[in-house]
Amino acid sequence: GTEISMNKDSFHILQDSVVHLLRNSLDHGIELPDERVKNGKSSKGKIEIICFDESEDELKVIIRDDGKGINTELITDKAVQKGLYTTEDAKKLSQEEIYDIIFLPTFSEREEADELSGRGVGMDIVKKNIEKIGGRVVVNSDFGMGTEIVLFFKPGEPVA
Repeated sequence: GTEISMNKDSFHILQDSVVHLLRNSLDHGIELPDERVKNGKSSKGKIEIICFDESEDELKVIIRDDGKGINTELITDKAVQKGLYTTEDAKKLSQEEIYDIIFLPTFSEREEADELSGRGVGMDIVKKNIEKIGGRVVVNSDFGMGTEIVLFFKPGEPVA
């Protein structure tokens, strides 16, 4: 943290985003110990936060878990149920377009809120806030193996 300077508002936006992504990894990603062992994993889940300079003026923050990954079929089914896409249109979506669905306001895999990550309020805010500080969010996931959310931004950018 000593090599990077960042304005206070941008720091708080980043901090809130990382906390939400960690909660999301715990709630939606990391399986219960019995399920993990059944799937050939350690009973303890792993979440990593990796931060480094991507370039001279861009910072990269990775939040990576070894959980269940993103079930793209479940995401598209929920999107169709919510009337966001027709079944035919959902079948044509790329993996990246399916991942983008999780950033839509009020979208959630869950029917009910819980105290850890809520229900559909947050991932859209994470994306909007990272974009507000001049950044972008990239999702990579391997179903059954884990998910990686990458935040790219310029730490010196003022908050828009």
